[in-house]
Amino acid sequence: DVTVYKNIPMGAGLGGSSADAAGVLNAMAKLYGIDDKAALGELADALGSDTRYMLDGGFCRMRGRGEKLTFLPADKKTMHFLLICPKSSVASGECYAEYDVEKALKEAQSFFPLGAAMTGSGSGVLALFETKELCDWARSRYRGKFRTYTVSTLVPREKKKIFRSPFVLTDEEREISSFKEE
Repeated sequence: DVTVYKNIPMGAGLGGSSADAAGVLNAMAKLYGIDDKAALGELADALGSDTRYMLDGGFCRMRGRGEKLTFLPADKKTMHFLLICPKSSVASGECYAEYDVEKALKEAQSFFPLGAAMTGSGSGVLALFETKELCDWARSRYRGKFRTYTVSTLVPREKKKIFRSPFVLTDEEREISSFKEE
């Protein structure tokens, strides 16, 4: 059994479920020493259209069902967003029928962000602000009927050497331990 703890609103169109699946795939691959990226990618594709992308992440614009990617340069600057989303998770089709996403978008734009857009499924709206303070201010002034969150991007870290378990011998250590004194 695997339990994933996260703080991404369910059903908000932010790719949280795909990120969960990718995180578990990456963890299992590391745990079992699987280096076959192609096979891991195929398995990710079978789990969701944007899950392969989530294996490595980074900044990108997704289109279609999340399979059409345009990678963006990784900005070292943290970006701050006000997220406005329905009170409970909804499927994309239900979202358009049940919620007035256009209203949420107009509400977000009323705070004069650098930009505003719908999330992947359209069930949520993101408004980009230059500073955390401006984002917090907008959230404090929001009077609409939707849930709000303030979120910030994480700047992708450079890949570091993976920690090796002290309980597993390297090939060199196995070879040394196989020598017997005569």
